[in-house]
Amino acid sequence: MSRPEKILIVGGGIAGMTAAAAIAQQGFAVTLLESAPEFGEIGAGVTLSPNAMKGLDFIGACEAATKAGVEPARQRIQHWEDGRTLVEKDRTGQMDKYGAPYITIHRADLHEVLTEAARSSGVDLRCASPVVSSEGTTVTLADGSTVSGDLLIGADGVKSVIRERFDPKEPHFTGHVAWRTLVPVTEDIKDLSDFPGIIIGPGAMITRYNIRNYEAMNLVFFARQEGWTDDGWTTPVDPEEIRKVYQAGAATRSA
Repeated sequence: MSRPEKILIVGGGIAGMTAAAAIAQQGFAVTLLESAPEFGEIGAGVTLSPNAMKGLDFIGACEAATKAGVEPARQRIQHWEDGRTLVEKDRTGQMDKYGAPYITIHRADLHEVLTEAARSSGVDLRCASPVVSSEGTTVTLADGSTVSGDLLIGADGVKSVIRERFDPKEPHFTGHVAWRTLVPVTEDIKDLSDFPGIIIGPGAMITRYNIRNYEAMNLVFFARQEGWTDDGWTTPVDPEEIRKVYQAGAATRSA
């Protein structure tokens, strides 16, 4: 088999951008197609452990990601009933121990770092290019035009058009719901910011960590739910709904 020269990647999220930069740096011609009208990443926070950061180091993005993120000194797991610490984790010395840092970062900031890495590596970045179907290593865009390569990589998320060729199953609700929010770090929550971590209980948990130079905190509320019908990453919710879910869960677990 001859060496492929033109690599086509569908999807410009974290996976697509990372793959694009890595492959282009090995001397391949890479074209990346993204359906969104411009390159950017919605969302809240993300945690990158040392093994992930080593991947970013491979494409020369580790230092930039570290500067854009936060390196927590410690984390803990707390009990849901009284907040007592169950497990405490020292996060200092991650570079010495593993050869890469442990960071928490806003997803948009990470995506910006990866986009710059791909762009500076010579990747042909094309936004506003939604792929609707593919055959072989050729994809068809929503406007009817086609783009071809010697190798096709699908990185287009949970509703992947590329994956439909191999696993056409529809996404299904697993029974788990996550509510995400970003809050400014004020004196009222500084104790939570100073000691980030997880509050865990039966069927639910809350995770929190700092981003953007400790100016904001990412909060994610996890709980089991039935009958969830909304489909999306940006569905707005009234905080009162979350409060009721956790109050009901606490009452059930205490009964």
